[in-house]
Amino acid sequence: MRLHSDQGTAGSPLICELYPADILHPTFEGLGVRYPSDEEDCLIHYDALSYTWGDGVRKDTIMCNGVEFSISQNLSEALRALRPSQDQVRYLWADAICINQSDEKEKSEQVWNMLMIYQKATSVVAWLGPAQEDMENVLVAASTISSEVSHETVFDVWGLRRGLSYIYTRPWFQRLWVQQEIFAAR
Repeated sequence: MRLHSDQGTAGSPLICELYPADILHPTFEGLGVRYPSDEEDCLIHYDALSYTWGDGVRKDTIMCNGVEFSISQNLSEALRALRPSQDQVRYLWADAICINQSDEKEKSEQVWNMLMIYQKATSVVAWLGPAQEDMENVLVAASTISSEVSHETVFDVWGLRRGLSYIYTRPWFQRLWVQQEIFAAR
């Protein structure tokens, strides 16, 4: 999936283009698919998205190959947060878009490829959901802890506790597939 935006602003439409690709032997062979330019490096550099589908009730619509495509609100929020600026392109693999969800045969075949898809990704991006107020405290604390900590270091312990609690109660941590996706990440 090639994800881009015409305007690159928060409210501008999200646009994706799907390309069939054999991740082990990347090509663009297929009906109506253009061949990549040298700069695209045969699409071997892509990120895989690890996220939750959400409740299935709240939906959003994106344009995919010029056609309206319904996705979960959680996936829509992730794609909007992860999309590059106007002049850049990001190659992203998201199961709800890259696997035909109406084809049971394809879904069952792709389940066997999931480990390899996450292994071959340049990076695995875990979408926990939109940031909340205490998230900044958690990120600052993590950054401080990973650098030099001294006895003079001061933390907002309650803010850190709230932030960590928020993170670990996110639905993403309840998914069984997360273990495989994280294990496979480079």
